[in-house]
Formats: sequence, C-alpha cells, structure tokens
Amino acid sequence: MRMLQVYTGEGKGKTSAAIGGILRALGHGWRVVLVIFFKPLGSGEIEVLKKISPLICIYQIKIPHPYFTAHQKVEELKDKFKKEWEEIFSEIKEAKWDLLVLDEFHIALRDGFLQWKEVENFLKEYSLEREIITTGRGAPQELVKMADLVTDMVNVKHPFEKGVRNREGVDY
Repeated sequence: MRMLQVYTGEGKGKTSAAIGGILRALGHGWRVVLVIFFKPLGSGEIEVLKKISPLICIYQIKIPHPYFTAHQKVEELKDKFKKEWEEIFSEIKEAKWDLLVLDEFHIALRDGFLQWKEVENFLKEYSLEREIITTGRGAPQELVKMADLVTDMVNVKHPFEKGVRNREGVDY
C-alpha cells in the first residue's frame, strides 16, 4: 500500500524528513523523483543525492520566490514558473517511479503558483500506486484531508530569532 505523506508547519525539518524518506527508498531499490520548488541547487543534501544513486532523478523549478527577489513582478514569476512546472509535470506523469517528493510544494499552492485543482487528480491517482511526499509551510486543508500521514513541525525555538542566518552544512 502506498501513501501520501505531508510534512508541514513552521518548524525546521520538513525537507530533512523528506530526504530521510528518499534515502530509505533508495536503500530498497526504489526509483525516486525529487522536484524542488523555489530553492537553488547547491544544498548539501541535494549534491549528495545526485552522487549516490542512479535511481534518483532531480528536477528544479528555477524560479525564485518573490519573497527573495524584488526586481521581478510576481505575475512574471508565475508565468515562468508555470512553463517550467508544465515541462517537469509532463515528464513526471510518464516516468516510472516509486517515490515522488515535492519539496516546498505547499508554498507553490499557498502563494498561487499552482492551483489545487491542477494537482488534485494527479495526487489522488498516483498516491494509490506510488508513494508521494510533499513539504512546505502552510499545507492546504484539501491536501491535509487527502493525505495518509501528516506531520506538523512545530517551532519551539530557532536561531533565526536571534538573527542567525542560514548556515552552510547545517541549514543547506
């Protein structure tokens, strides 16, 4: 039985939990597809995943989130995002995989880069026969209802509150 897993919340660890799932799946010979939304490649875990197994295929939507860029209009970013997503999505639908991880997927839904109706049927259909993991803050209630497993990462205390920025080797 395959399931839809959701890792959400304000706390740290959503992507880390998904990467743990990827490693476990690769260890059992599963074919894995990872789609990264809004994050630049170069994170330590992504660099390692690219090297350790031919069973993983990594896609990146190279559009920065508007929060991190002031020089582009949101609608322009959304148009570029949609084109990249459509190309990746058509490949995902045709590919043979056992685990699909959509990292920061909830952000794309929350901020209107993707519409729930665009992905709802895909998630329903594919989670019956393949494992799917989604991550990001603010998972929509429709996704939470559909999911088999939901983990809400709670922030109790974080170095960002003291002004500490992302640290190489720890946070990326």
